[in-house]
Parts: sequence; C-alpha cells; structure tokens
Amino acid sequence: MKTVKGETGFKLLFKTVSKSLGLRVNVFLTLWIIAALAFISVVSLVFYRQSNNDYMERILTAHLYSLISAVSVSSEGKLQGNPELGDIRYSDPSSGWYWEVVALSGNLKGRLTSSSLGARKISSPSEKTEPFDPKFFRSYRTNGPDNQHLRVVESDIILDNKNRVARFRVMGNIDETRAGLDKFKTTLLLYLSLFGVASILINLVIIYISLRPLQRIQHSLADIRAGKANHLDTDLPLEVMPLVGEMNALIDNNQRIVERFRVQVGNLAHSLKTPLSVMGNEIDQLNEKNSALSSSGIKLLKEQTGIMRAQIERYLQRARIAAQRDSVIYRTALRPLLERLVRVMGKLYPSKEITFSMNEADIIFIGEKEDIEEMVGNILENACKWARKHVVLRCETANDKMREAGSVHPTFALSVEDDGPGLPTNRRHEALERGKRLDESKPGTGLGLSIVAELVGEYDGNVELSVSKLGGLCVTLRLPYANS
Repeated sequence: MKTVKGETGFKLLFKTVSKSLGLRVNVFLTLWIIAALAFISVVSLVFYRQSNNDYMERILTAHLYSLISAVSVSSEGKLQGNPELGDIRYSDPSSGWYWEVVALSGNLKGRLTSSSLGARKISSPSEKTEPFDPKFFRSYRTNGPDNQHLRVVESDIILDNKNRVARFRVMGNIDETRAGLDKFKTTLLLYLSLFGVASILINLVIIYISLRPLQRIQHSLADIRAGKANHLDTDLPLEVMPLVGEMNALIDNNQRIVERFRVQVGNLAHSLKTPLSVMGNEIDQLNEKNSALSSSGIKLLKEQTGIMRAQIERYLQRARIAAQRDSVIYRTALRPLLERLVRVMGKLYPSKEITFSMNEADIIFIGEKEDIEEMVGNILENACKWARKHVVLRCETANDKMREAGSVHPTFALSVEDDGPGLPTNRRHEALERGKRLDESKPGTGLGLSIVAELVGEYDGNVELSVSKLGGLCVTLRLPYANS
C-alpha cells in the first residue's frame, strides 16, 4: 500500500512539474547545479589529496637527501653524523615525524635515529612486498609507534669504497595531511553549498523575469476581456512575438466574423419585417373594405402576424447577443443612457415623479446600448404605469457578496421601485412568463418583463422581484460591467 501511495505521489509531482514551464526549468537547472557542484567537489578533493601526497613525498625525499649527506662511516666502521633536517618535528616524540639510519652490511655497525624516534623501532616491509626502484628508492605506508599513519621514503646507500651499506629512512605523519584535507573538505562543501543555493535563487529570479512576458500577455488578454484594449501589446521579446501576432490576428478575425454576423442579422430582420408589414397593411385594408373575412379572422391574422414579428425579434436578438457575448467591442456608458430614459418617461408620464441616483461617476455596461435600453425601458415604463406618484431608479456597483460565483466580470445592480399596488409573492414568477398579463385593465402585450428576463439571462445576469421600500414592486437587474 505504501508503494502505491509513493508511486501516486511521484506521478502527481511529475505531472505538476511537467505542466509548469517555470517549475520544469527550475527543477532541471537545480539538478544540473547539484550534479555540477558534486562533480566539482569530488574532483577538487581528489586533486587536493593527490597534491598533498605529492608535496609530502617531495619534502620527505628532500629530507632523505639531507640525511644521506649528513651521515658517514667512522674509522671503526660505525655510523656517525649529526643530521639537522631543519624541522623541529623530528625532535617531538609525538609528532609522527622520524628519521632513521641502520646498517645493512656486516662490515658496518651502529644505528642513528631522530630525537622523536629514539630507541623505538618501526617495521619495514620486505622487498617483495614493496620493491625498490632502479635507483634503490622506495615509498610506502606503515603504522608508527603511536599508531600514527606514516609515509616512509627510504633508500639503501653504499657509504664508502668498502661497500658498507646503510638504509636511510625518513617518515612523515599522514594524519596531519588528513586533518588538512578534512578542513579543506568542510570549507569546500560550505562554499559550494552557498554557491549552489545562490545559483538556485538567481535561477528563480532569472526564470521569473524571463517568463514575465507571458504574464503580460495574460494581463493583456484580461484587459481585452474587460474591454480596456482591443489587441495584445506588441512591445514584447522576439521569442513570443509570433504567438502575439497570431493571437492578434485571431482577435481581428473574430471581430470581422461578429461584424459580418451583425450585418447578416440586420439584413435578415429587414427581409422578414418588410413582408410582415405588407401583410399587416393588407389585413388593415381588408378590414376597412369590409372584406368577406370575418372580424374574428382578421383579428386572428393580426395576432398571428404580431406573434411572428415578436418571435423573429426574439430569436434574432438572442442570436445577436450570443454572437457578441464576452466580446471586447461592446461597451455602453450607463449614466447618459439612464438620464435620457428618465427624461423620456417624465414626458410620457408627467404626473409621476421619477428619481434617479448612481453611486459612481459612470458605469460601463458590457453589452450593446439597445439591449440595456430595452431592459431598463421596459421595467421603467412598467413602474410608471403602476405607480401612484413616485418611481425610483437606482444604479449601483455590486460588492463582492453580490458578485455571481464564477463570473468573469463584476456586476452592478439596477433597480426600479414604485409606490403602486405591488405584486404578491406567489404571482411574481408569472410576471416573468412570456405573454402573461396579470391585469387586463392596463394596456400592453404581457411581453415586457419576460423580454427583460431573457435579455438579462443572455448576459449571464439575473432578475429579482421584491417588495419596494415605497410599498410597491421593486425590480432589480444584476448585469456585468467593465472595471475602469
């Protein structure tokens, strides 16, 4: 079970890394930095160790030559001399640095040692195990009297013409060099680690800066959706300019398609409205001429013609809105439009007092002027019909709580209140149904609020019917607006 969980976690991590360009580049660069620094540290330690070993062997060899030159044979056939190798460590018994001269031939006697070695002896390997080179030199490792690790350089030398042979040995403490190597290793790893961390952080900054053009593209697209711009910014690096060019070309193409569709919709509307108008005129003329058609038949024809005209308007309108939804070329300033509607309604209903207020200098509706004009005109006219005296029109930007879940744009609330008889709660749903008239005493077709509901729905908004503070009906529309 643990293996499955581990595999699942690894797959999830791999999937996350593979989907993020910045994370992918940073992971690969981090792995490369780690591998490079590990290689550098290993190579540096190997070279440092080899360099120390070579240096120590050169020092011991130099001391060996000095020792050879300082030793001779007395007339009695004994080793004699007082070598001074210039290193105080040869005087310290615990230093691990020693030298020794011992007689090998039978006609030579005596043994000379450094003060650090004294009477103690250090074993020497056989010539089979550690052979001499052609110059009778050899180098090997052994253990000292205090369990030190020693490097030994020795040579067998003929001291005079009587073939007296002595073995010269100089020994150095390897543990000293190992301590230096450990210190070097600690320092090297510390600095390489700091360098690695700094390199990773610098890579993060470089990647962030390098990917900022993609963030600029994202922000440009958001500005286009919000209606603040028509095209992507072209002041970008050469590497992303082909992408920007293609996206701008796509935006231009979409705008041409929308405009062409609008023209075609208009042509279709005119081509259908004209025959319907002709049919309506003919029906009126037949009615005036007292045609054989019954009055009920003429009424039926007029009703059906009106329904056909309304249906054509409805579906053409829905098709047009669907084509321009989330488009960047439709923005409508609300304040001048609403002020004009208030003036018009004031002239049509001079006995009604219409009050208008807006909490912003202006609000930009993301949609066409004709659509918002029809929505507000319908509910405002309906309020004026039913109001006794007062009608209030308010337009306010919505707060975060009023914003629709998943909505791309913020929303504003447009409400119309009246002091009329209002509408019972159980009949509010009927008021939004197409052709439903709740009171036949008032003129109208029963399409007003239903048309408003359909238009609002096409813009992903909603309509709310509630009790007005004035005592009548309150109709509230929630629709998207563009951030300034």
